[in-house]
Amino acid sequence: MSVTITQNPIIVTSTSAAATTIVTQGLSITKIRWDTVGHATDAHVATVKDKNGAVKWTTTLTPRGTVGEIVYPVESDFSPPLFTDGLIVDVLGDGVLYIYIFEKPPFKTT
Repeated sequence: MSVTITQNPIIVTSTSAAATTIVTQGLSITKIRWDTVGHATDAHVATVKDKNGAVKWTTTLTPRGTVGEIVYPVESDFSPPLFTDGLIVDVLGDGVLYIYIFEKPPFKTT
C-alpha cells in the first residue's frame, strides 16, 4: 500500500515510509493514530518530521512482556493543532499511521 494523501486522514503504511517529502505545504495536525494491532512488536518506532527534517512527533512501543500480549493503537491528540511545514514519515516500524489534518485535501506535493 502507498501513501494516501487524497483524503483526511493522510494514511501511511510501513512499506511506504521514506525520507521523501509527502506533503510540501504547511499542515495543522489534530491527531495521529498509529494502528499497530497485529503488526508491530516491541521497540518499533514511528516518526513524523517536517520537510526540513525537524522531528514533530515520535513514539516507541514499549516492551509489553510476553509475545502474546495485545498491542493497542497509539493515539496522540493535539489541541491546539501541531503545526508542521510539510510532512515526512521516514520511520514506521510496522502497521498503519493515520494523520488527521485540520486543512482539507487536496494537499500540495510539490
